Amino acid sequence: MRRVPRVVSGSCPAPGRGRHSAAAVASCLVIPVVLCACASPNRVNKQIAQHLISGDYAAGVSLLETEKERSFGGKNALLYHLERGMLLHYDGRYAESNDSFELAHRISEDLYTRSVSAEAATFLVNDNARPYYGENFERALAHMFSALNYEALGSTDEALVEIQRLNFLLRRLGDEGGYNNTYSDDSFGHYLAAMFFEADGQLDEALIAYKKALDSYRVHRDAYGVETPSLLLPQATAVAAQLGSSDLRELQRRYGRARPRLLPEGFGEVVLLHYNGRAPEKIDVFVDVAFGEGWAYVNRFEVDSESRRQVAQASMAATSIATAESFRVAFPKYREVPHAIAYAEVRADGSGEAVRAELVEDVGAVAVRDLEDRMARIRVKAIARAAIKYALNRGAVEAVRNSDDPNAELLAAALQIGGSILRNATEVADKRGWLAIPEEIWMAILALPAGDHSLSLTYRNAAGAPVATGGIEKVSVRPGERTFAIVETMR
Repeated sequence: MRRVPRVVSGSCPAPGRGRHSAAAVASCLVIPVVLCACASPNRVNKQIAQHLISGDYAAGVSLLETEKERSFGGKNALLYHLERGMLLHYDGRYAESNDSFELAHRISEDLYTRSVSAEAATFLVNDNARPYYGENFERALAHMFSALNYEALGSTDEALVEIQRLNFLLRRLGDEGGYNNTYSDDSFGHYLAAMFFEADGQLDEALIAYKKALDSYRVHRDAYGVETPSLLLPQATAVAAQLGSSDLRELQRRYGRARPRLLPEGFGEVVLLHYNGRAPEKIDVFVDVAFGEGWAYVNRFEVDSESRRQVAQASMAATSIATAESFRVAFPKYREVPHAIAYAEVRADGSGEAVRAELVEDVGAVAVRDLEDRMARIRVKAIARAAIKYALNRGAVEAVRNSDDPNAELLAAALQIGGSILRNATEVADKRGWLAIPEEIWMAILALPAGDHSLSLTYRNAAGAPVATGGIEKVSVRPGERTFAIVETMR
């Protein structure tokens, strides 16, 4: 990574005071930014996406391991473990997947506790220079996928630990944000927790989680476009009925009546999860901002001591800049990744009525809404940072012009052009994110007699026309128990 020299307080002649060498002034008063031509996951994202589309998850894992230091080292370590954990999850290598997710949990928690101080220290550099903390919804999804890994391994206790960690995260996010702010709750996370608690016989915890899921789907229906799954209330009703009449009456009072979902004697359940599509990608959106408007944002942030010195220098130059002058700012925006498959229908053993999967988590909608909720804060910081860079460059240009160098005007012009090029080169949005997660999670629940079954799937487009088929050769069903099965389509 190449670094541009930073201004050190007291080490440079002040602009406009005395006669100094233009080269000496210019060498000190350059823009204090870190160039972001250094390694980034973005350089290999297309290759990872190709492996996702082709279903060659092992090749994707190999690519990640090859690029671990070059593209995912240092500040991008969290993304390495998230991507690797997800690819291994798709590949059915559940124990290895959880090794990666566990490292991701530890890194994320450590970065989360240090994020406030880190934000202050990186105020004047591009956001790509700071460690990737992970979005809140990404951290929640990692716990869900970890729990499903443990369930596939038959490790019930470990799966419940992940569910408890998920609950703790959602409670903390709720305390910090609430339903009306940035992502702070997860409907499917509660639904999944309820099913895990119920399967373990923790009926009180299961009913609490079912109620949270019912509340969350209702609250977030308009934001994410996901309706309450049709079996959620019948499942909750079955648990409430087992706990007693008072719990059942209270549930019916709050959510209405439903026939409890009960399994016939000798039957079990298969919960089919369909991961569909690839999550949206972040792109740059560039906006021109008037200097006067941008400078108004400068004093809204708490910054570290080095940044305060640079802000002070920029303030001296800002007085001579016309408010109508403009500079470019980059913001992140999500772009949808198109996919042909809209939903799936599933049949057991090639016969009987097809069960249509229901959308239980729109990861893409969550990601877009979460970014929109944070965009005001992102805009203020990005605009303030760009305004300070602009003012520092202008201060350097004026300092060169006021020097006694016979080539001062030529050097000043070169510095102004170079500063503009440098600002534009480094003014890119932070487009990092968890690439391998699906855009949507669909779910179908089938009640089947105990024994081994095969599942056949028909994938349909938005018009209902079939576009592909698939299946699972063997799913073992145990009486009175719940078995999870997973399929994924990334096209």
